[in-house]
Amino acid sequence: MITTKEQERKALAQIRKIVEDLGEDSYIGMAFEGCFEIAEDNIENDFGCSMKQRAESAEKKVASLELDNRDLRNVIKQVKQDCANAESSILNTEEINSIIGILSQVRIESAEIAGKAAQRIVELAETPGSEEFREAVRDNRDGKKRMETCEKLVRRLAELHR
Repeated sequence: MITTKEQERKALAQIRKIVEDLGEDSYIGMAFEGCFEIAEDNIENDFGCSMKQRAESAEKKVASLELDNRDLRNVIKQVKQDCANAESSILNTEEINSIIGILSQVRIESAEIAGKAAQRIVELAETPGSEEFREAVRDNRDGKKRMETCEKLVRRLAELHR
């Protein structure tokens, strides 16, 4: 025999009345807590859902969320470690200023080398094919290149240091 929705509603009302008559502190009443609402939804929406199904579904979801939480905690731990490692490899202000000082000194020395080489080029201008002349030209170019490199590095460090 198939029951109608109206028959189901009447049966639910009778069961609800029996449980209510047991009182607020009834163990059966506590066990049925939330079940009547699920039964009403089942009747109205043609569902077949139970409190047990909802509890099992919630338990599965909690287990999944606990795994996600554990995974996220591990990711956070790794990110914190990566940040600590990165911070230890970052130059501090004192180190940057020391490097800028060293590069500035090398730039000055390179300028002196390029200047002396330029003087030698002028002195050897009458013998442009000589090995001494070619060496002076190489020294001049190398000194200028080292000067430019030092200047670029100082600018780059100053930009990073801001």
